[in-house]
Amino acid sequence: MSNVSRALLIIRKYHNVKQTELSNHLNVSNSYLCEIEKGRKNINLDLLKKYSGYFDIPVSSILFLSERMDSDKGLAGKFRVEAANLLLKILEWSIDKEQNDE
Repeated sequence: MSNVSRALLIIRKYHNVKQTELSNHLNVSNSYLCEIEKGRKNINLDLLKKYSGYFDIPVSSILFLSERMDSDKGLAGKFRVEAANLLLKILEWSIDKEQNDE
């Protein structure tokens, strides 16, 4: 799974949105959205903008959350990558906690 795919999946689950609901809003098939979330298909900028609008999250924030874990070797780059990874882990924990509380 690519990092952008992981970020998109976590954002959708965090907002408790079903894949079918989102695919309808984005005007793509459910199977295509599934392929994006699994990292088998790449998301284009137009679709990323629609995704961003649906969740009211700036595209830049989605891209921040999808920072490559092996990119930038400098101190600032490492911090940015670790911060993005930590935020995704917090969102995943929140999703798991909510599902376990139900």
